[in-house]
Amino acid sequence: MNVKNAKKLVFVNILKKKQCKECRGTSICEHQRRKDQCKECGGSSICEHKRRRNICKECGGSSICKHRRMKSTCKECKLIVLPPISVIPQQVLSVLPVLPSIKKILSK
Repeated sequence: MNVKNAKKLVFVNILKKKQCKECRGTSICEHQRRKDQCKECGGSSICEHKRRRNICKECGGSSICKHRRMKSTCKECKLIVLPPISVIPQQVLSVLPVLPSIKKILSK
């Protein structure tokens, strides 16, 4: 084991110990939750609306897109913009799985 891997292992073990409920790690509150995510303790990851800060729409959380949806599930944000079908070579089209509904949109 080289020094770099040993340092990573020590760092991971420290994190595990801090967050271990059985060991009463320093990151665990009296409610047996992570301190930063405990609503009752007023954790730093909880906003004024009593939600996780990153997914709160009112606070504009980092996981919320401009359409006010979760970034990971927003269909509008995930929409792939492709050139019209007529511009794409037939060889490429045969390899790419393009849905019929998208073909309709792109051919306009």
